[in-house]
Amino acid sequence: MNDLDKLIAEYSADYCHFIEATYSEDMMSEGGTEAIENMFAHVDVQGKRILDIGFGLGGVAFYLADTYQARVTGLEINPWMVDEASRRTPEHLKPLVDFMQYDDISKLGFPDVHFDIIYSKGVLTHVCDKLPLFKEIHRLLKPEGSFIVDDWLSPTPDQWGPRLQRMMEAEDLTLYAMTETNYMQLLTNAGFVDIKMRDENINYNRYNESIVHRLKSDSHAADFIKQFGQKDWDIAIESYQNIADAIKDNELLIRWFNATKK
Repeated sequence: MNDLDKLIAEYSADYCHFIEATYSEDMMSEGGTEAIENMFAHVDVQGKRILDIGFGLGGVAFYLADTYQARVTGLEINPWMVDEASRRTPEHLKPLVDFMQYDDISKLGFPDVHFDIIYSKGVLTHVCDKLPLFKEIHRLLKPEGSFIVDDWLSPTPDQWGPRLQRMMEAEDLTLYAMTETNYMQLLTNAGFVDIKMRDENINYNRYNESIVHRLKSDSHAADFIKQFGQKDWDIAIESYQNIADAIKDNELLIRWFNATKK
C-alpha cells in the first residue's frame, strides 16, 4: 500500500469525526482560528488565490474565504473529505471555495504560476517523500509567492520519541519523522529562497493542553462518550496529553515555515 492509499485508509469518516470532536467544528488541526491567524500573521491574504493542501473538513479554507475574501482551492486525496467539505460549504462562500481530489503529489493539475499562496497545516508529516511535492508547489506559485507550512518534526532523523510512538499506535497512524535541517534542505532543493522558520511549540503545547482540559470537562466528556464511547474518550485523553507533553519536552517539534519563490 502506498502513502496515499494508507492515508485514505487511516482517515476514515469515523476517525475524521473523532478528530473534529476534539478540535472544533470543521477543524482537523489544533488551535482553531487563533492558530490560523498566527499561521498567516504578516502575510497578505486579502483577496489572494490560495491552494490548501490537505484541507480535511474545510475549516481553514472557510475561515480564509470568509474573513479575507481569499479564493481558496482545496486538495485532498480522500474522496469522502472532498464530498463532505463541499457539502459543508456555506452558501455565501461557494463562489470563493472549491474542493478537489488528487492522487499524485508530483502532478497537482494546475498551470504554472497559478497561486499567490500555497499552505498546509499539520498534514505533510504524513508524506514520506516530500521533495516531489515541494517542487510541484514551487512550479504552481507566482513569483514572490509564499509556501506556508505548520508541520510536525523530530529532533532525531527518521525517529519519533516514545510518546509520539504511543499516540501513533493508539490511533493507528503513520507519521514520518524529519528534522529541521532536513526540512530546510528539501525546501532549498525544491527551489525556494528566503526560507523562514519559527518555533511554535509554546503555542501548540497550549492548544493540546486545552484539548485535554475540554475533553475532561463534564459537559464535553458526556457528549464525546455518548458519540464515540468510553474507550475512544480514554484514547483521546491519552493521545493529546502525550502530544502536549512531547511538545513541552521538545520530543516533538512544531515548526512554521514560510518559503518564497523568486
